[in-house]
Amino acid sequence: MRRLTRIRDDERGAAAVVTAILMVVLLGFGAIAVDVGMMYAERGQLQNGADSAALAVANNCAKGACGNYAADARSMANSNSNDGASKVESVTFPTAGSVKVNTSSRDGAGHDSIQLAFANIFGISTANVGATATASYGGPSAGPAAFPITFSDCQFDLSGTIQLLQYHMTDPAHTCQRGTSGLIVPGGFGWLVQDSGLCQATININANGGIADSRPGNSPPGNCDSVLNGWVAKINAGNPAIVLLPVYDQATGNGANATFHIRGFAAYQVLGWKFSGGNNSPPLSFHNTGLTPSSLNCTGGCRGIIGKFVQYVSMDAGFTPGGPDLGGRFVALTK
Repeated sequence: MRRLTRIRDDERGAAAVVTAILMVVLLGFGAIAVDVGMMYAERGQLQNGADSAALAVANNCAKGACGNYAADARSMANSNSNDGASKVESVTFPTAGSVKVNTSSRDGAGHDSIQLAFANIFGISTANVGATATASYGGPSAGPAAFPITFSDCQFDLSGTIQLLQYHMTDPAHTCQRGTSGLIVPGGFGWLVQDSGLCQATININANGGIADSRPGNSPPGNCDSVLNGWVAKINAGNPAIVLLPVYDQATGNGANATFHIRGFAAYQVLGWKFSGGNNSPPLSFHNTGLTPSSLNCTGGCRGIIGKFVQYVSMDAGFTPGGPDLGGRFVALTK
């Protein structure tokens, strides 16, 4: 009996040792779980700050002046941090049309600033995490032309002058030596083949040689009443109606076999228009008469869009930067 009691006491002692060891292990796992979670949350804030900073700098650069990009990046990074004190380690421009921002949790003196709650047990009191973001900016290389029509680059004029862009002209003054019979190919009117069921034509100047297929016919494209009514609503409300128009520099073929070589996208502020079948009423005709000078009026057999080419910056995710700068510029996160 005395021997059995001694064995039980020995077992209790062994269990206490095992329990103590396991407690250390459990504390270690607890430290990892809590501190790693803290670092993960901090990194999320830093990534938001890096993304916002990269987009802000890229947006300014797209407008033509990068400005005080370091200060702008710090402001955006800090505003996306709970403690308002994220550190921007660097702002660089790795390639033309791109900006890269690195953020970290270091303090102003360069010290690791995350105070670890439990890792102190193992002699680790602070930590540092970081994040990186890259944004690109410039003329779009690909995206949906929200109205499926293209105009010759000889009509492209960024001076701000109001223009009448006609999509069916035969007079020699507008030939620009683009097609065999002027601006528009024989049997073609500048219309592009639409995406199925949509009032748009997706263009990629880096694919298929930058070639876009022509849709013959004088009548306007289908599925576009809502787009035209949207322009009417914006203009009547005093807001700019801006559309990205593909600009071509070469036209070949004729009729349904015609093609356009797309040079790039240009931003055009629409002020009025007249399309076939409009009967001088929306949505196919709008603000097409009573203009000064009178040469802007689109009446009789005239078919076209009245407006002006403008500088325009957007963050529309549907477009990819990397194309020539024709005034319409886009900003997007790339990494």
